[in-house]
Order: sequence, then C-alpha cells, then structure tokens
Amino acid sequence: MKATYNKKGEHEPQDKELSAKVNALNNLVVHLRKEINEVMEKFEQKNVTELFENINHLILKQEEEKSEINRLQEEILQLKELVETINHVTLKQEEEKSEINRLQEEILQLKEHIKLTNQTQDTNIQLSPKQSEFRQLQNMLKSSRHIEQVSTKKK
Repeated sequence: MKATYNKKGEHEPQDKELSAKVNALNNLVVHLRKEINEVMEKFEQKNVTELFENINHLILKQEEEKSEINRLQEEILQLKELVETINHVTLKQEEEKSEINRLQEEILQLKEHIKLTNQTQDTNIQLSPKQSEFRQLQNMLKSSRHIEQVSTKKK
C-alpha cells in the first residue's frame, strides 16, 4: 500500500494545481454569470415596449423628413420651371423691345421723308405758275364730260 500512497502523494501537487485552476474557472464562471444577470436586469428594466415605441417614432420621423425632402424637391423643380419661363419671357420682351425700337426708328425716318417730301411739294407749288381761271374751268368741264361718258358706257 505504500506504493499507492506514494503515488497519491506524487499526484497531490498536481491535484492542488488542478483544483486551483478549477476554482479559478469556477470563480470566472460565477463572475460572468453575475455580469450576464446584471446586463439582463438592465435590459429588463428598459421596457421593450418603450424601445419599440422609440424605434417607431424614429421611423415616423424619417418618413416625415423624407416626405418633406420630396416636397422640397418638387418645389425646386417648379421654381426651375418658373425661372425658365421668366427667362423665356424676358428674352421675348427684349426681342419685342428691339422690334419696337426698330419700328420707332423706321417711323422717324418716314416722318422725316414725309416732311422733306412736303417741303419739296410746297416749293414746287410755289414755283409753278397759278392756273388761270379759264384753265380751271376748262379742266372742270373736261372731267365732267369724262364722268358722263363713263356713266353712259356702263348703261
């Protein structure tokens, strides 16, 4: 039996070492369980329903913001169209203004031409001799005969 006792005595330091390691692991497991329980308690303290409500609130807020972004994008498109229309109208107004200026210049030229023509006619009238009364009567008779001839031909 002594041989077995020796064997037991030889394993005693290894047993103590293993026992110490098992105790350390056991302490570590106990500590981890304790931490897990603390985390679970904190999680349970935070109401799951409240978490879902918060998540739903965030989702609704994001949807509202997305809707607002879409509305603003539509408004931007409308403003771009309005700016394009304004630019087109402005260009058309400039073209019309240019046309008006051209027409005004043409009217001024025509007025000047008429004025010069009238002055020339006035000068010609003043230079031409006045018809005698006899010639005036003669011309009237000729034109009345001509009118009578035209009217009799029509009949």
